[in-house]
Amino acid sequence: MQDALLPTEPYNPPPDLVSWIADRTWTFAKTVPDQPHWYVVRARLEPEHQDGYTALVEEIRTHGRKHRFLGRTYRYLLVDGWDYWTGPPGLVNRRRHLDQDTDLQTWTRPDGEPA
Repeated sequence: MQDALLPTEPYNPPPDLVSWIADRTWTFAKTVPDQPHWYVVRARLEPEHQDGYTALVEEIRTHGRKHRFLGRTYRYLLVDGWDYWTGPPGLVNRRRHLDQDTDLQTWTRPDGEPA
C-alpha cells in the first residue's frame, strides 16, 4: 500500500471539543525525541474529562484521514495546526502538522527547544 498524504484541510470540530483540546496538558513523548509528539492518557484524566476524550477519539475515527507511518496505518485529524491520532489504546497523540516534505529534524517543541 502506498502512503497516503497527511490531511491538508483543517477540520473544524465542535467548539466544546476545541476548548477541551486547548485545556488539556499534553505530555511530550521523551522516549522518541526523533519523532516529536505529545499525548494524553485517558486513564489519567479526571472523570469530568472522559467525555471530551471520547469525543476526540470519535472525531478522529469519523473525520480523520488514513496515513501510513512506519508501516502502520493511522487516521489523522488536522485541527488548528496539529495532527491528532489514536494509539496505542488509551492514548491520543498530537504533533505539529507537517508538509509531506518537511524534515522531522526541523521540528521544535512548543517551549521553543529543539525536538
